[in-house]
Amino acid sequence: MLHSTVNIPLTKVLVKNSYLGIGEGYTFGYWYGITSIPARQFLCHVMLFNGTNWYGLPLSALSIKEPTQELTLSQTQAYDCFSYDINCTRFDFLRDQRVSTRVGDGLYMFTIISHDPNGSAPFAEFPEQTKTFLFIALESGNIIAYPNNYVHWTVDSLYEKPNDYPKYKRISETYRSET
Repeated sequence: MLHSTVNIPLTKVLVKNSYLGIGEGYTFGYWYGITSIPARQFLCHVMLFNGTNWYGLPLSALSIKEPTQELTLSQTQAYDCFSYDINCTRFDFLRDQRVSTRVGDGLYMFTIISHDPNGSAPFAEFPEQTKTFLFIALESGNIIAYPNNYVHWTVDSLYEKPNDYPKYKRISETYRSET
């Protein structure tokens, strides 16, 4: 069964106090869950150091350390959510691999995949619109969620270094075993 709120790999984070309504600086917490609502940013669940359970934080509110650059909402999440129904996985092969993105370099954290079992958000399953959200902890401290075509994997022992982002285009076809 799929859900709009799922567990994620537990991550130590700093939450910008401005998102908590208490001014400047940061508050330490544990990021443990995420919610998807179509046409919105992901909503993050964080248990703050003082035992306060906080829900509804966008990625721009979280960092893995004090960020060296400020990112906008659209820079932290390239696309809004597609569906209420998501699942989270951390692919063993990708775990902690280095990546390069348009807003900085970092490490892979986990992947969110959208589904649409009830027909309430059909874009989640249109082949040309299907996107996974790769969550990345940037060296700058920021956390971002980007689709595959916004990311270069940069493990020198595994991959060649491209000159630019590939211009691949998604095929608008649903693959079936039987016709």
